[in-house]
Amino acid sequence: SDRKLISRLWALFYETTPKKRRFALESSFAQSTATRHDVSLCLLLVFAATMSHDLLICDDSELYQMHIPIHRAEIVDVIKLCKHMLHSNILTDQKNTENPFGNALVENLVKLMLSLHERHTRKPLCRLRDWLVKDLCVREGITRGVYK
Repeated sequence: SDRKLISRLWALFYETTPKKRRFALESSFAQSTATRHDVSLCLLLVFAATMSHDLLICDDSELYQMHIPIHRAEIVDVIKLCKHMLHSNILTDQKNTENPFGNALVENLVKLMLSLHERHTRKPLCRLRDWLVKDLCVREGITRGVYK
């Protein structure tokens, strides 16, 4: 069925993109060198666009009990990947008008994160710390002596 497209896209992206490669994607994404020739990023773009749309039509029972469009454990992986990619992009403050693919990817990842966060505010999808970028977590910064 059409509802399985999102889980298949995520499985394809996650299984064909090893962890080291995902970190390299974050780097190229942050430096605005992401191109439509990178198959992994193309998969991520299509996944983000379809998942954010599906979250609009998906009701809470489908998301929380039936695990549609993807399982909640996978949603945590999506949140972690998107937050790191967007954080890297924001730190470099790259808005490249000559890279429409990279800009479209940023817009779709932001849209997906907003949709996921909206769902999370109504009923938690994951732990709060899964939303936070580790380097920006104040509690951890205080215990490590970063913030005084």
